[in-house]
Amino acid sequence: MSQVERIKEMSKNGYSLRAIQDDVGLSYKTVRKYLEQEDFNEPLPVKRIQGKSKIHLYQDEIIALVESCKTNWKKQQITGRRVYDILKKNHGDLNVSYETVQRFIKQYKASLRFHQQLGYEELVWHAGEAQGDFGEADFLRPDGTIERLHYFQLSFPYSNMFYTQIFKGENCECVCQALKNIFEYLDKIPLVIIFDNATGIGKRIAGILQESRLFTRFRLHYAFTSRYCNPDSGHEKGSVENSVGHTRRNVFTPLITIPEDIEAFNTTVLFSLCEDLKKDEIHYKKDRPIPDLMREDLAAMHELPATAMAVKNIVRTKTDAYGKFSLNNHHWYSLGAQYPFRSLLVETYAWRIQVYSDRGDHIETFDRAYGKEQTNTVHLRTLLGNLIYKPGSWPNSRLRELLGTDDPLCAYIDNLPTRNDRKNLLRLIQDIGVTFSCDTVLYACQDLIKHGQHLSRANIMTLSNRVSTFPTDRSNNCTGVDLAKFDSLLVKGASR
Repeated sequence: MSQVERIKEMSKNGYSLRAIQDDVGLSYKTVRKYLEQEDFNEPLPVKRIQGKSKIHLYQDEIIALVESCKTNWKKQQITGRRVYDILKKNHGDLNVSYETVQRFIKQYKASLRFHQQLGYEELVWHAGEAQGDFGEADFLRPDGTIERLHYFQLSFPYSNMFYTQIFKGENCECVCQALKNIFEYLDKIPLVIIFDNATGIGKRIAGILQESRLFTRFRLHYAFTSRYCNPDSGHEKGSVENSVGHTRRNVFTPLITIPEDIEAFNTTVLFSLCEDLKKDEIHYKKDRPIPDLMREDLAAMHELPATAMAVKNIVRTKTDAYGKFSLNNHHWYSLGAQYPFRSLLVETYAWRIQVYSDRGDHIETFDRAYGKEQTNTVHLRTLLGNLIYKPGSWPNSRLRELLGTDDPLCAYIDNLPTRNDRKNLLRLIQDIGVTFSCDTVLYACQDLIKHGQHLSRANIMTLSNRVSTFPTDRSNNCTGVDLAKFDSLLVKGASR
């Protein structure tokens, strides 16, 4: 515009067209055009309609080819090159290039996406409403390894507060246990919880969502309403979607160390981590502290019922010839050779499973296995029971494989003269394992053998008690006094 202004100004001051042209460096025609221009209204910058390309002669055929393959597997969609080759085959006198065909297909697909895309309605969230979803994050374990775990997030969009719980899976038991933990911590129950398209609590069949029996019982027990997003409509619960990522970046990064007992960590430390993150934060729209808004959320919620619900499923199953049964077809649990072909009742919780006989007698408790890899869970006492039941199987037993041939206890059992001696020792270890853990008893036996001591009941009991009280490789001398002068008194046969 500055050039136009200069041209107009120079013309007013009597300069010739030639002089103006030399001054501004434009052509004679351009200078004359600007001098004659009187209308400076800005036109609407609409897209110019291009003339028809020769592609219009084949566009119906191209669209038919693209549409016919629309339902194919995503890796088997028709390509622009394939469409061009078919056109060349069908039309020997094809007079459009491959680039033109490819560009038309790209524009056609873009127009479909444009017409199918719907705008979002800005939703209004009320106090006492919540949204739930799962996320994943890496965590440090006490042994220094990194483990990727799942976490369930319950977000309150009215206040922008959230609470999270860590699990090893994303099943219905995990969802319900997370909700129960959060309900009990808040001492309140949200009015409504919006979930993703059945996050571990149901499945869609012919477009109709069917909740699992456990979740339906849980929802009725705690008297809240559940709603579900439409398929491919994650924006309907954008609060929790953003909250899941926010938690991963701001609570779990840098990687935090979580203990072996994740269940206890969930109900203690983790709640504090969530609240610490939000305690000084101001709501981005309401310009009010999030803790104040959360108090309004809580005021609108229901009270807890008088009785807590045990979050569990009950399934019927049967052991095989080895006394093993499976859950999810690839997680196996062993009860031992004493339980072949038994009908069982199994209670499945988020963290463990309880096994009962078909008459309700408790048999065993296992930590619940997760993941896609096949697992085989067995307790040491089960391995001991198998060997007591069949002591002749020791050379090829899982316990011997677990100990390793270099283990002193393994060598000791190998050298026992008879099966009966082997059976008696294993039964002794099993009996003492009722008072102490089997791991502790085995460690005590290994330590006694290393120091040339007899594996008697008294020796094993005494050392097991010592190991369970305080590690044998550490001293409980807290005084700092040098006790070396007393070592002579411990020498066998030393004079008084």
